[in-house]
This record gives sequence, structure tokens and C-alpha cells, in this order.
Amino acid sequence: MGMRASRTGWFSVNGVQPGTRTLAYQIKGLGILQREAAGRTVLDLGCAEGLVSQWLCDSGAIRADGIDYSQSRLAVGRTLVSDSVRLHLGDLSEVSCLPALAPSYDIVLLLAVLHKMAYPERLLDHAMAKCGSWLAVRAPAPVIEDRCNRRLDIAAHLNTHGFRTVQESDGHPDDVNVVDPKRSAWLGIFSW
Repeated sequence: MGMRASRTGWFSVNGVQPGTRTLAYQIKGLGILQREAAGRTVLDLGCAEGLVSQWLCDSGAIRADGIDYSQSRLAVGRTLVSDSVRLHLGDLSEVSCLPALAPSYDIVLLLAVLHKMAYPERLLDHAMAKCGSWLAVRAPAPVIEDRCNRRLDIAAHLNTHGFRTVQESDGHPDDVNVVDPKRSAWLGIFSW
């Protein structure tokens, strides 16, 4: 099977599609979640093709639900992930319309998606409500703005709601295969 040149996915998948990110890029800094994955459940908000969820299931997570707005990314993902990863179509900007899944998850991921929302605080609050233990957020910076130019300090917001900062890192992961120069560099991992 040759690479489909007409479609660019989020993840670059050898022999399947070109993409703007590699799995190695997206999992940089997530080692603590890999070590904590055994026996856990995962919610991946903005999952693209579901490869980070699959990586956590390969590390011992028992189930992952991923939500993304792109039917084409989900279709490709369904050919790449195991039965332990379920991929769902949903608009993250409308949290009240998201698919009804489990009431909570041990690990919640918001990787390179929060800053793309018109009202990121709504999605962050939804992620907090679903989070049982661990929450990982990757964004261009630790403080982002919504469409009304209101600033959201991600760590401060989470800390105010009882989450403890476990790890923060600045700077771009050194992945030379990343095509997008506006890649999300800040990573925060929080525990409940």
C-alpha cells in the first residue's frame, strides 16, 4: 500500500499518510503517564488518529476513548489502533454535545488542542470533571487567550481547582520531523 499523498493527517504514519506530527513528538515528556498507565483508563480529547491512546494501552492502560472532530483522522486511526482504543467523533468546542462515555477516566489528555478552542476554559473544566488521577495538557504556552482575549493560566486554573502540578516543561521537543513551526511546546502534567 502506497502513502496517500492527498490526505495529510495529524500524525505522520509510515506507509499510510504524511502528517504534521510524529508519535515520538507527541509523547515527549509523557513518561510519567506511561509508568502510571497499567490498569488505567484514558480519555484523549483531540485524539487525531488515536496513536497516543494506543501508546498508553501498549503501556498497560486497559481502555482508551479518544474524541476528535475529523472523520478522516478517526477513519485512519481505526485501521491503526487495537480494540482497547475506541475512537469517537465529537466537537470539543461544544462540550455539552460530546459523546456520552464513561463518567471518569484515570488519565485525561489535552495535547495540542486547548489553545485551538474559542473558549478553552470550558474544555479544560470538562477535562477536570472527567479526570480521576492524571491530566496532561500541551499548549504553545502556559497562558493562552480565548476569542475574547481573556487569558487562561492553565496551571493556575487547575491548581485553583485542587490539581497538583507534577511536571511542567517549556521548549520545543527536539523532533526534527515536525513540520508545523507553531507546534505546542509547553507541557503540564497534573494529578488530582
